[in-house]
Amino acid sequence: MYQIFSKACFCTAKRAKLPLSMKPKEAATLIENPDNHVKVISSTFYMPGDPRKKDQVYKDKRVPKARFMDIDEVADKKTELPHMLPSLEEFEQHMDKIRVKGNDKLVIYDDESILGAARAWWTFQVFGVKASVMEGGFPKWQKDVGKTEEGEVSWKKGSHESHSAGTFKFHKELVKDMKDIRAWVENPWKDFQLVDARAPARFKGTEPDPRGLRTGHIPGSKNVWFKLLLNDDNTFKSDEEIKAIFHKNGIDITKPITTTCGSGVTASVLFLALKKIGAHDVSLYDGSWSEWGRYAENPVATITP
Repeated sequence: MYQIFSKACFCTAKRAKLPLSMKPKEAATLIENPDNHVKVISSTFYMPGDPRKKDQVYKDKRVPKARFMDIDEVADKKTELPHMLPSLEEFEQHMDKIRVKGNDKLVIYDDESILGAARAWWTFQVFGVKASVMEGGFPKWQKDVGKTEEGEVSWKKGSHESHSAGTFKFHKELVKDMKDIRAWVENPWKDFQLVDARAPARFKGTEPDPRGLRTGHIPGSKNVWFKLLLNDDNTFKSDEEIKAIFHKNGIDITKPITTTCGSGVTASVLFLALKKIGAHDVSLYDGSWSEWGRYAENPVATITP
C-alpha cells in the first residue's frame, strides 16, 4: 500500500474555484489577469520509443511563463516502473524547484495532446493541489491564442516565492496499488469497477504490448478507450456524450471506479473525464499494466477474435 508521509499541516488558504478543464481562450483570460495568481505548468508525455526530448521541446517554445514538469522525473526513482508517484518529500523537493505550493492555482498543458497534462493533473490531485487541464494542449493554444515564449524562462525573473515544503497532503483514497487490485480479482465485489483506458486491441490481447509485457487485461475489468472521450483536437467531448460512452460500456458512475491503462497516463484521462461528469468515488491504479503484466502470478484475461 502507499505510505502516507506527514510533515507540516496543509495550507487551507482560500482559492478561486478552477474548472477541472478549460479551453485555451478561457485559460488565457485566467492566466493573463495577475490578480488570479495562476501558474502555468507544461507537462508532456510521449509514448515509449519516441525520440523527442520533452525538456528541449519546452525550451523551444511554450505558453508564456510556463514552468516545466516532467512526470518521469517527478516520480519514484526506487522502482523500475515508469512515472510512479513519488513520496510526499520527493514531490515537495520537485515542486520547490519550480516554486509550486499546495495552495497555488495551476493550469496544465501538454505540448502535443492532453496525456501528460492529465497525468500531472492527477498527480496534483493526489497531493492536494487545485489544477485545471488545458484541453487541446499547446497546438490549440497556438491556434486560438497565439502568444508564445521562447528562450529564457520568464517566470524565474525576479522570483522570490516562498518554499513549497509543508504545503502538500497525500490523498491515499485516489490511489490503488497492486495489492488492492489483487484482492478484488481474487474476491470481486459487485459495486467495484475497474476500467481500462487502453486501445481495444491491447485490452483484448491481440496487439503486442509496447513495453514487451504479456498481452491482455486484468480479469473483470472493462474497456473504455480514452480516445473515445476526445474530439480530434484533443478537447473533451460534451459531458452528455462522455456519460453515454461510459454507460454504453457498462460503467455506473454512481459506484466506485478505479481506472487503469498501460502505465497510469491514459487512465488519468478517464479519471478526469469521470470527475467532469460527476463521478465521486474514483481512484487510479498507479502501476497499471506495466506492473500487473510483469508478474507471472497475476492472472491475465484475453478476448479472442
